[in-house]
Amino acid sequence: MNTNKILQKIEEAIASKQTTESNRELLIEIKHEFENANTKEEIILIVLKLLEIFGIFVGALDP
Repeated sequence: MNTNKILQKIEEAIASKQTTESNRELLIEIKHEFENANTKEEIILIVLKLLEIFGIFVGALDP
């Protein structure tokens, strides 16, 4: 998935009525990070951070 598709998915999530305000704010920050990334390395670091965040959330759901 390229950066444009990621940004498109983020924009869709921001526009969704199901997205909470706190998640919307986080998505806006992530979107800005992607837009300001100048190298593949910066993009990879953003994706790794997202995986870390979602990993924490997924881990919290485990019994």
